[in-house]
Amino acid sequence: MTISEIIAQIMAFMGLGSNIISVQCKRRRLILAFQVLGNILYGLQYVFLRAWPGFTISIISAIECVVVYYYANHASSCNKEVENARKAGRPFSEDEMAQLCTDEKKFNGKMPVLVFILMLVAITVMGFLSYRTPMDLLPIVVTAIYTWAIWQPDTKKFRLAAVTFPICWFIYNMYVGAWVSMCTSVVEFISAIAAIVRIDVVKYNHNHGGQEHN
Repeated sequence: MTISEIIAQIMAFMGLGSNIISVQCKRRRLILAFQVLGNILYGLQYVFLRAWPGFTISIISAIECVVVYYYANHASSCNKEVENARKAGRPFSEDEMAQLCTDEKKFNGKMPVLVFILMLVAITVMGFLSYRTPMDLLPIVVTAIYTWAIWQPDTKKFRLAAVTFPICWFIYNMYVGAWVSMCTSVVEFISAIAAIVRIDVVKYNHNHGGQEHN
């Protein structure tokens, strides 16, 4: 194994840690922050392996997370501002209410559809520019699913989609020789399943079981 390959495997381990933390988080902003870090680390891994489609798609995914994080964080900040004003008993005029970016009917932290479409176009274009073999289509497909998942404000949908990511990346990593990433894909798959059980299934049963008991 060459020095470049060793460095690539180290990057993969670090990316794994970041991604495992992300799917275990309940807050959307934390999920996105750790996803940014994980995508960058995985992207660097592919640089050392000279797997350019994987690198390109990983960096695009990181940029996507930054964009989505901006909208999510912007919504959270605005909502907090309005909540504090209401607690202070401050009245809102019609003009002020019209300008509030946090009105849930107008803005819920989801990036605009146009931005979402542009992201999908960028993924497709960059993917095909770095296309060499049919196997290079896998990163394009998985990143398209990933883009849809992080676009959703509902973190449950992200966790459900996160089950498919490691399956696709496992196949691609086996093809390009990213051996550690093959193992991390298995761990990420198990982690995603565990997060769904812990956060969605167990919590749901606990809450509804308590309501029925009451």
